[in-house]
Amino acid sequence: MKTIFIATQVDDEHALGVDFILSRRGHKVLRWFGADFPHTQAISIGINNALGASTYFNGQDFEVQPGNLDSVWYRRPCAPILKPELVHPEDRAAAKLENDEFFRSLVHLVGEKAVWVNSVASSRYAECKLVQLREAVAVGLHIPDTISTNDPDRVRAFMKQNAPQQTIYKPFFPARWFGEDKYAIAATAVLNQASMPQDGAIKLAAGIYQQRVEKAYEVRATFFGDCSRIKTHANSHCTPNGNDSFCGSHCLFN
Repeated sequence: MKTIFIATQVDDEHALGVDFILSRRGHKVLRWFGADFPHTQAISIGINNALGASTYFNGQDFEVQPGNLDSVWYRRPCAPILKPELVHPEDRAAAKLENDEFFRSLVHLVGEKAVWVNSVASSRYAECKLVQLREAVAVGLHIPDTISTNDPDRVRAFMKQNAPQQTIYKPFFPARWFGEDKYAIAATAVLNQASMPQDGAIKLAAGIYQQRVEKAYEVRATFFGDCSRIKTHANSHCTPNGNDSFCGSHCLFN
């Protein structure tokens, strides 16, 4: 039996799926929710000359002792969350800084002898969307022309350069706004003169702008050594250059 530590979020369906399968195979899976710290979770890091660093976790139905982790999946780690009602307003900023700095060290010290998927440094680097595009070009992949900016003049010039091909906008992260009886989502969208936000709005936050790519399918491929899984999405409801996981059906190949 192996012990697998997953840094994730409560509603992460992928981590739940991995937990389910590995548990059925007799392994011990620990899903760690960083947001539970500090109110329902205690973490200690001991460092001494004899043993080096030792990390302990104690939480609701959750315990980690030094050296008992075989693998760490750095899936979707959460930052610690302080409950405002339990912290004096004048102390919140200082407490947040202390906890954030503690977590910065923690992720480098937990499971030091375990197999990591992926390392903290590699994971953070690989998640940078613009770096992904740069690396795609470096290995010979063809990408749509892209600009990321908060300069409205450059956005308009980019749209003009792409014409008659359309330009799309996409955020770095999905954003949501909730009202009393409705909500809105910032997602990939075709951009034109009529839908252009005001210059002030563009200046407030950088976004990603790309040539629109017409497609019949969206393919996502994941490789683990000699194994691969390929998922396809039909185009009937997909946005151009989009990220709509609900579209179409999927096929798996090993």
